[in-house]
Amino acid sequence: MQRVVESWPRHFVSERATALGFAAEQTFDQIIDLYLAENGLA
Repeated sequence: MQRVVESWPRHFVSERATALGFAAEQTFDQIIDLYLAENGLA
């Protein structure tokens, strides 16, 4: 599994997503916090 994840791109810009109003989390903690909040676990 680790090799699969490590093969994913690490740095990229999605201009289309930004234009649609999406914003990327800046830290891993933000990703975890968002997941917990969206799933009623926070």
